Amino acid sequence: SSRSQLVSGAANAVEAAGAVVGAQAQQLKPALLALSQRITGGQTATELEAQLLSVPSPLVRTWGQRDTLHIYDADRHWMKVVASRPQLVQTGRRGLMPSQESLDAALDLFVQGGELTRRELFPLLSDEYLAEVAERAGPGKAAQNFGAGRLIWRLAHQGHLCLTRKDKAEQYYVARAHRFPALAWPEALPEPDEAAASLAADYLRVYGPATVQDIGHHFGATVTSARGWVQRLQPGLRRVTCGDRRDLLLLEEDAEAL
Repeated sequence: SSRSQLVSGAANAVEAAGAVVGAQAQQLKPALLALSQRITGGQTATELEAQLLSVPSPLVRTWGQRDTLHIYDADRHWMKVVASRPQLVQTGRRGLMPSQESLDAALDLFVQGGELTRRELFPLLSDEYLAEVAERAGPGKAAQNFGAGRLIWRLAHQGHLCLTRKDKAEQYYVARAHRFPALAWPEALPEPDEAAASLAADYLRVYGPATVQDIGHHFGATVTSARGWVQRLQPGLRRVTCGDRRDLLLLEEDAEAL
């Protein structure tokens, strides 16, 4: 609880989000509450939301571990999550993916147009794709919403987009280049297992001692994948015994603090 800032309290929202390796934010208000509880002196949800939507912003809201929305310290964890994506379990969003041509056109539109909703992407969806989608999602606007959602989801997975403001029921999205113009982003991302192992180390700094299963569950990955990340962290890990538990892991650098 100390490392997660529930006891000691973080200096600001960026430190709080970084401490927990992303605050789950499928619904925004509970995420803002989770961050507020971890900030010394507290900040209101309104203040935190303004910080999240500022330009440039130190925080990003996008799809992360377990393929759910999270708020991250943009500089510390966003790129790692994007790079580790192939190591993470795929969700139910399978099949009926838009073409690379449509993805490229959508990204161009975001780069040129700033904040956009799904609606602005409808013209990029071909009649053939919409007809295919209609068999699952339904015809007309349902198919358009489905297809545009897939465009946004794929681009966000690649680190090109994130969520921004919401106007009533309309969610807006924005290109990374607009919201984070000074953010360091490498041309070539780290290898997926390298990025995932780095995230696992960040997890252990906060929640360790923990098991391989704990790590896999937190990031929505298989235990086999998590074992691979742990192997990459050797020899910097120590096994910890607690009662009958002999499968707990801790970063060697944190042994003295524990």
